[in-house]
Amino acid sequence: MPDANAVWAGDRVLRLTPSDVAVAVAVEGGLFTPVLKDAETKSLSTLSAEMKDLAGRARDRRLAPHEYQGGSFAISNLGMYGIDNFDAVINPPHGGILAVGAG
Repeated sequence: MPDANAVWAGDRVLRLTPSDVAVAVAVEGGLFTPVLKDAETKSLSTLSAEMKDLAGRARDRRLAPHEYQGGSFAISNLGMYGIDNFDAVINPPHGGILAVGAG
């Protein structure tokens, strides 16, 4: 959905070409949102491998700033904790967030 690939830019919405997707990762005392760059060009297996690496380094607090800044859209998953549904909070500048609960 190209129109959803956008960020808040002050008083306007800026539409982007690359699909950089932030994924919420819980860490002790907070949350990191590492970004999967150019997600639209990668296979599901590539995205999975990248996310596992980013999540592990986020938990160890070894991410570089460019790895958790940016993104136009975010995903938050609490399904693995048995939560059926929840309301995720959009963190600007992200244009949207997907809240994933247990199936």
